[in-house]
Amino acid sequence: MKSLEIIDSYTIGEYAGKAVKLAGGSEGFESLNVMNKSDLAWVAPGQTTLGHLGGWMQGGGHSALAGTYGLGSDQILSLNVVTADGRFVTADVNQNTDLFFALRGGGGGTLCSSN
Repeated sequence: MKSLEIIDSYTIGEYAGKAVKLAGGSEGFESLNVMNKSDLAWVAPGQTTLGHLGGWMQGGGHSALAGTYGLGSDQILSLNVVTADGRFVTADVNQNTDLFFALRGGGGGTLCSSN
């Protein structure tokens, strides 16, 4: 739950370049240390112990760098998730796009049900 991998060459949709693969439990201080050593900057949570995924991302991903690089939720390229029915799926711009855009976030109420 706390792994981090730098991918030197990643292409998806209109994006081509370096990417970072984070596990759900990764915290700010862990990824920032690795990214600094790799000369990477990204929109990350302000608190060093805050997780990148989950509430921070789904709330939009606000950061001190958002004015320059955009919101953190806009930096997400792909998500590997377990759905409510137990399936492990990849959600990105090419597959499971509805789930991808819902999970990337954008503020409260983005995952509402009409049931």
